[in-house]
Amino acid sequence: MVFVERFGEFVHPVTVELKFADDHVERREWDGQERWVRYEVVRPSRLVSAELDPEHVMALDINRLNNSRLIEARPAPTAKLFVHLLFWLQNVLAATALVG
Repeated sequence: MVFVERFGEFVHPVTVELKFADDHVERREWDGQERWVRYEVVRPSRLVSAELDPEHVMALDINRLNNSRLIEARPAPTAKLFVHLLFWLQNVLAATALVG
């Protein structure tokens, strides 16, 4: 089951793409008239992700970061951010050691 919600007052039709574990992709068209819509799809494989506007044709979208969701989070982006933070922390500590 997938819930899609419209934030704001701009009403526009949009494509919703549902991806499943068996590489099946299903697309639905949502007219955007209602504030939200619910899709129930019965398949033998589980849902992996849902994405609004998969071709990125909606030029008026303010925040494209909220257009998709994964069912299971991937740890790689968080690990990458943590490594970058440690890198900068190490540089700051090294600079303070040089100064005093």
